[in-house]
Amino acid sequence: MTVNAGYFGRADNAKIDRVRRDLALSLSRNELSRDALYVFEDDPLWALASGRVSKADLAGEVDGLRIIAPNFR
Repeated sequence: MTVNAGYFGRADNAKIDRVRRDLALSLSRNELSRDALYVFEDDPLWALASGRVSKADLAGEVDGLRIIAPNFR
C-alpha cells in the first residue's frame, strides 16, 4: 500500500519580504556575514555582490549554484 502525505505550512509573506529587503541592503553595503554561505538565484543581486568580494572571499559557481563564501580563503 502506498501513502502520499505532506505537511503544508504557511509562510508569513511580510516577514519574507522584510528579510529579502534586509539582505539586499546588506549586500549593497558589502556587509556579508562571515559565518554564512550565500547562494544566489537573483541576477542583479549576484552582479552586485560578486563584484564586491574581497580577496579572502570565494565567489563563483559550484555545481551550477552561484555562491559567495565570505572569508573562505
